[in-house]
Amino acid sequence: MNMGKQMATGLLIQIVSAFLALALLNKTTGLTYGGRVAFLSLVGLIIGFVSHAPYWNWFGFPMSSVAVTILDSVIGWTLAGLVVAKLNKAKG
Repeated sequence: MNMGKQMATGLLIQIVSAFLALALLNKTTGLTYGGRVAFLSLVGLIIGFVSHAPYWNWFGFPMSSVAVTILDSVIGWTLAGLVVAKLNKAKG
């Protein structure tokens, strides 16, 4: 197991994910700073729900565990959104 390689791959995945979310954000117009942060928070909720809710449904994971994992995704994307929304100014 090469932890360094896994960490580098994980970082690359996070960077690609941020660019994909930024591509979605760039398709919006007229959002305020708060609106851009909320948009990226919603992206985090969608990602968390779509990727983790099936574990509860299909594999019997406890709902509390799944909810915390989804919340983690929302918090992470909200924090990222605070930075990305600041750097990516609103269009039109």
